[in-house]
Amino acid sequence: MKPIGAGSAVLAAVLVLAACGRGPHALGDAQRLEVGDEIRGEITSAARLNLNDGSRSVLYDVDLAAGSVVEFQLEGALRAGLVLLEDGAPVARATADTAEGQLRLSYRAAEAGRRVLAVSGSDADAYGPFRLRARDIPLEEGATLALPSDVAAWLPAEGRDWTVEIAEAGLYVFDARSGAVDAQLEVSGPSGTFGNDDHGSGLDARVTAVLEPGQYRVHVGAYGGGEGLVRVAVEARPLPQGGTVQLGGELALDGPPLYGVTGVDAAGYTLAIAGRTGVRIEMRGEDIDSVLGLEGEGVSLSDDDGAGGYDARIETVLEPGRYAISTRSYGAEGSFVLTATSTELPPDIGGGALQVGTPLDRRLLAGATDRYQLEVERAGDYVIDMMSNDLDSVLGLYRGERPLGEDDDGGENEDARLRLTLEPGRYEIRASSYLGTGGRYSISVQHD
Repeated sequence: MKPIGAGSAVLAAVLVLAACGRGPHALGDAQRLEVGDEIRGEITSAARLNLNDGSRSVLYDVDLAAGSVVEFQLEGALRAGLVLLEDGAPVARATADTAEGQLRLSYRAAEAGRRVLAVSGSDADAYGPFRLRARDIPLEEGATLALPSDVAAWLPAEGRDWTVEIAEAGLYVFDARSGAVDAQLEVSGPSGTFGNDDHGSGLDARVTAVLEPGQYRVHVGAYGGGEGLVRVAVEARPLPQGGTVQLGGELALDGPPLYGVTGVDAAGYTLAIAGRTGVRIEMRGEDIDSVLGLEGEGVSLSDDDGAGGYDARIETVLEPGRYAISTRSYGAEGSFVLTATSTELPPDIGGGALQVGTPLDRRLLAGATDRYQLEVERAGDYVIDMMSNDLDSVLGLYRGERPLGEDDDGGENEDARLRLTLEPGRYEIRASSYLGTGGRYSISVQHD
């Protein structure tokens, strides 16, 4: 959703009034809308024509009391915009970025009087039914947030501050939600300063943090300025039982589990592998939909529900090196347990020593890169082939960390082939697949 000033579609209702040469209060076809009403309408080809772009509008008269804050909510399949006019000039507007969304427009009336609300199609092809609500919003005028809180407030252009008292150490979630402005949120206190712009849905902001006891300042502002209705919420979330929360750091292979929290700004987790081994990494949480990622040494893997239910698992073969582990969740934030255990390597998994003239038949795990060590004893021209009926082969040749060549479809069909002139020495061949699919393959090196 876009705040006031975004998009030309919502100006259509203003331009049609100007084209008619009459003020908004002179319109005979404006329907009556009372604050507290919920009505149904539809944009059809018979609706009022907006002369500037060919879209259509339905107009509503609404009386507002001085100092009142009213929120207009539009739902339905219509791709629409809302604009509120006072004496023929727009004072608030909102447009939807996608179809079948929920559109909100909030307005604070400085003076009592009648306004005109225009529901407009986003373009000349936008037709359909909608449901419109107008409701009075009671505002929270205090400067203190209780636990839990979910209050409505009017956000001035300079932003607004609250304080909240944290009595017990734990996990806390702060939200700033608005359909009028792009909310920015900052929480500061004894545990540090935490900020966020668009972590919540749309233009909303969210801060999730593990906080020590003490008083914290909650500041809500608007990116790019502007003012409007905002909802500010804070609640406590349960921490994992049986362990200490560690927000990032080293995860030891076959070591104790780590307890973490999604949605918290942290450096992430790292996993060090000393020798080639099979690895199973699991992320389990009682109240979250876990999403797990693994990056490094040519490996790029992710998983959502591989461990069953909403828990995540990555199982692969890792070469020596350091890997980055990312942890997040779909939807609600919460706590999780993270483990990494070694597994036995299957005998047909690729990697290891590869000799000239001795082809190997191996299996590539999904998302993995098999690494082979090649000893070249005499200089000359060599051909390296990776062939498979299961996957789109990708080959790379390295000396140390210096790449010497890479190929995708240089062989037949989707097979990979490298032709190079090599000097005596030790090389590394990296065998993988396009898009990270797994399957059986053969690999060979021949002196040409």
